[in-house]
Amino acid sequence: MEILITESDIHSVIKSIAEQLGTRQIRYFCEETTLAIPPQYGQGYIKGINFKDGLGLLLFNCTFNEETSFRYSLEKSHPLRVIFCQKGKVTYSFDPDHARHEIPELHTAFCTSTETYDHLYEFPEKKQVQFTSLEIDRRVYLNKIECDIATLPNDLANLLQDVDAIDPFTYANAYSIALADVVNNIHTNDLKGLARKSLMESRSLDLFAHIVTQYVDDLNPQNKQVLLRKSDLALIIKAKNILVDNIQENITIPELSRQVGVNTTKLKQGFKKVYGCTINEFVRNHKLTLAKELLVGGSLSVKQIAEKIGYRNYAYFASRFKERYGALPSEYMKHIKHKVPIDEVIEYPPEQV
Repeated sequence: MEILITESDIHSVIKSIAEQLGTRQIRYFCEETTLAIPPQYGQGYIKGINFKDGLGLLLFNCTFNEETSFRYSLEKSHPLRVIFCQKGKVTYSFDPDHARHEIPELHTAFCTSTETYDHLYEFPEKKQVQFTSLEIDRRVYLNKIECDIATLPNDLANLLQDVDAIDPFTYANAYSIALADVVNNIHTNDLKGLARKSLMESRSLDLFAHIVTQYVDDLNPQNKQVLLRKSDLALIIKAKNILVDNIQENITIPELSRQVGVNTTKLKQGFKKVYGCTINEFVRNHKLTLAKELLVGGSLSVKQIAEKIGYRNYAYFASRFKERYGALPSEYMKHIKHKVPIDEVIEYPPEQV
């Protein structure tokens, strides 16, 4: 099924989609329009929101019963579309050879073409797609950012200044965790009225700010990129598991970086964001927690425990243990052997260690 769209105004886009789907299930509220997908075509919704200064949002959260495409065929230049695919995948094309470009889950793309080419977006059959398009009317938006355009990289500045859509431009990459948080908030917030409109407009600006930041970061060589991508999250978790499984080996951060395939800066920043502490703090806290558990178990000597968790210097281990738990390991063990309640031993929060 192909749906033809000949307007760029967001409300007109949704109205046209509804007419071609044969439904009047459209809800208007101020600047937001919502279309419920008719059951014979699938399920879910399409929402559109207009803001000032040439910005707007199109939100798709739907599953179509058959492969469905949306063809934008405009007499004037297309808006700049900054696309975020949160779930599923979308395929688009707009060049004269009709080359197809896939936007997979957790990826973003800039999509713009010369005004003579249609834009075609294809949604797969029976697969949920959660898809956000930040629509930018460059002619209007440029008035807002005219004083700041010189702060952007040349190609991005040229893209925004190309109000007549003379030059095609394509950029695609996995999006950052910060971007993922914004996209998720756009789709999941349950605010109403003015509060919702204000939040959605601010999130639209956040989207553009984050995508500009990410684009600049992507200009760096991969080993110098510092922005944490959503797709990097699995690698951060892998790094944590490597540390836990090899706690006695005292793996260095450069070694850990090589093992998981993330540069050291990104690894350190991502670890702190995900786990709320530095890698060294995590390792130290895990070692001391494990040492306490082994002391309570009572089957190993203090020296054996120190070696098992990777401390080669017993005095250093004892000092760290006392800082954390208020007693030397040998004293702690005596408390246990004499059945003194463990909670009588002072335990300091990890952040104070």
